[in-house]
Amino acid sequence: MNRFRRAAGFFMLAACLFLAGHIAVDAITRRARASALGALGAADMPLAAVRPRPLSGNPEGINLNTAAREELMALPGMSGSLADALIAQRGLMPFHFVEDLDIVRGIGEKRLGMLVQHGYVGEGP
Repeated sequence: MNRFRRAAGFFMLAACLFLAGHIAVDAITRRARASALGALGAADMPLAAVRPRPLSGNPEGINLNTAAREELMALPGMSGSLADALIAQRGLMPFHFVEDLDIVRGIGEKRLGMLVQHGYVGEGP
């Protein structure tokens, strides 16, 4: 039994040394890449302008990512429990398109069509 423990110990030592070597090589490679970017002057270059995300839905309506419960309940076919479910879902992850609302339980194709007419999805809070 002692022989197996010793073999397992050597195996664990070899695995730890291999992992440490891999981490060291990775760190050296990352540092070399960073210094190469610095030598090229990439740090001094301005960042490209980011275009805002296009709106999805009716821009004259309400923003479904920021609307309060009362505003959501003013939409046709929207109940209090459905407004709460929508608020809970956007709390997990903001919507990017009005069509993303179909993951909320209770919003089907018909209700989604009404929401597209009366609301939009813009930037979240």
